[in-house]
Amino acid sequence: MKQLSQRKNKSGDSNKQLIIKDILIALGWAFLIGLPLFVVHMVLFDFEHSQHMDESYSFIQSVITSVPHHPISLSLWLSAIFIATFAIRRTFQQKIILAQVQAKLTISQTQALSDGLTGVWNRAGFEQLFAMNVKRGKEQGRNFSVILGDVDGLKEYNDTYGHPAADEALKAVTKILSEQCRGIDEIARYGGDEFALFCIDIDQSGAENIITRLGEALKQAPVSMSFGSATYPIDGVDRNTLLENADIRLYSAKSKTPSHIENIENCECEICKPKMAV
Repeated sequence: MKQLSQRKNKSGDSNKQLIIKDILIALGWAFLIGLPLFVVHMVLFDFEHSQHMDESYSFIQSVITSVPHHPISLSLWLSAIFIATFAIRRTFQQKIILAQVQAKLTISQTQALSDGLTGVWNRAGFEQLFAMNVKRGKEQGRNFSVILGDVDGLKEYNDTYGHPAADEALKAVTKILSEQCRGIDEIARYGGDEFALFCIDIDQSGAENIITRLGEALKQAPVSMSFGSATYPIDGVDRNTLLENADIRLYSAKSKTPSHIENIENCECEICKPKMAV
């Protein structure tokens, strides 16, 4: 509570300083711009008046007397310029502050939905993507496929080579998944070794082709992955049904995968070369 109070006080002080700054700047502009304009205005007024009244006109005298002879007009003139300048500055300041707040909010929301290690969507993002795709499928009649991927033997890999090596393996996997996906596809890491791909306008056959392509590409990674897919609406029209069908196919594929030792022996990536040398 004390920290919150301190933050509020700092925010209030900062806002007061901005207002004072805007007042001083508006005053400066009022005198810097308003006073010369007022003098010019009064000189022209005196000149026009002298022409109509057939009186002699003195430019210097008009300049000298323009301010002391019209104090009320000058005050109103400067006040109008001050108010206009202050209002414009405050409007811009509020827009700047709002833009900064929106930018921070966007960054905060992105970070809240992103996986810290791999940079793709996290579990919360996974749930939002699922809901969004199901909603789009129902409203627009578009199919999509969700491909679930599970890293094979990540625990054993972690126990053998250590946590940093396992993190690097996950980054390598993410990079390959990203490279093999289309620009409109989305990737999420919704568990420690679990990933999901959301592929718009992809049917069952298309999902199988993607899985085959991913399997080939992952031969250059230190770990392999098993995949299972489900397509909306053929395999289900809600999250739970689609996940259940994708899980069934995922674990069916997982029973046929090689060990992580075999993957390392057959891999030539920069992560695995040092391990084979040892």
